[in-house]
Amino acid sequence: NATFISSGKSYYELNVPGLAEKRPSIFRSDIIIAYNHIDKTQYKGLVLRVKLKTICVKFNRKFPATKKYSVFSIS
Repeated sequence: NATFISSGKSYYELNVPGLAEKRPSIFRSDIIIAYNHIDKTQYKGLVLRVKLKTICVKFNRKFPATKKYSVFSIS
């Protein structure tokens, strides 16, 4: 699980547990899938930047505007 901690003008920043230890291993330009358990939808996202504990991801415009600290499963 990853928690959306903020959104920029064109991207979302996600807190990813274990990222600093490289578990999981995520790189710039990777594609991730965010799964919403409530409405059973999946959204593809492009990793724009990898920081120490967070990643910046751009999603399709169909991605719902989420409230701060919304939780999705990420793969």
